[in-house]
Amino acid sequence: MLFGKLSYLKILIYITIFGIIQFIIYQKIIKNNIELTVDIKSYNRKDVINYNHQGLKGINPQDIYLYAQYMGVSQDKHNNFICFSSGKNIPLKYLNDDYCDCEDGSDEPSTSACRGNKFFCDYQLPLLNDKNIFHVNFVYSTQVDDGICDCCDGSDEWSDKIKGIKQCKNTCDNLLNHFKFEENEKLRGRRIKQLYIKQAIINHISPDLYGVKNEYYHLKKKCIKYKFYQYEYHICPFKESKQIKLLPDGEKSVLNIGKKSIWLKPNQILIYDGDSSTCPNINKMFQNITIIGRHSILNFKCGSEDKILTLTENEPCFYTFNILTPAAC
Repeated sequence: MLFGKLSYLKILIYITIFGIIQFIIYQKIIKNNIELTVDIKSYNRKDVINYNHQGLKGINPQDIYLYAQYMGVSQDKHNNFICFSSGKNIPLKYLNDDYCDCEDGSDEPSTSACRGNKFFCDYQLPLLNDKNIFHVNFVYSTQVDDGICDCCDGSDEWSDKIKGIKQCKNTCDNLLNHFKFEENEKLRGRRIKQLYIKQAIINHISPDLYGVKNEYYHLKKKCIKYKFYQYEYHICPFKESKQIKLLPDGEKSVLNIGKKSIWLKPNQILIYDGDSSTCPNINKMFQNITIIGRHSILNFKCGSEDKILTLTENEPCFYTFNILTPAAC
């Protein structure tokens, strides 16, 4: 009986010692990863993220946890790195050795060795919107350590072969100001959009005629002007659009570049059936409509005012306009 009690006591002692050892190990794990946890959570409470990878540069902020087990680990022959996609084991010393060993490039987050890899800048900005999506600053791996400062904080030019040759100027404050300006523009645009929708309701406009909620109704009788070299464009999304050439003698040459419009998808309109003079033979189909003359694609993007942002002529007589408008917010 006494022997049985002693054995039971030994078991309790062993379990207690084992529990203490497990607790100590667990505390060390927490201590080593607490900085990573704080950095990840800080996305929800800071405007600017400048995270530290403990020597591993260029990691996607969302993938930090995948590399956590390799941070601060000795790169001797007994430690391995496991490729993320294939599960292939390679010596840990191959991590960031400027040679691509893993098929997915996961062993070279900080170098230019793996084609198609992305290097994520240290300086990150969260996109403050309802969907909690973050604005991620990255460059392609081919731009790492090439002597050109691509990240606003210069973190892409990090190796010893670059240091001392060229000092990267920190332009992150300018990036942050631009980011804040864009967010404010979108906020104002969303407020104006609600007014446009109410205007369409008051005027009893047929459903979905001018957008999902008729938010584009205000553009029904409006034209947006844009000057491009010697040309001036008058884009009237639901009426007609013109290209006006400004001649040296003060005269103007006017071409109609579209007089009919249809929705291709939300926030995108096709204007077609424009003047066909000097145009090549066009054989295009958009939603069972045969394109004959000049035509344009209007891509609407969120902004606080109606403004043409860019114009490109993809091919003769075919134009693409990127247009800011509150209706797209």
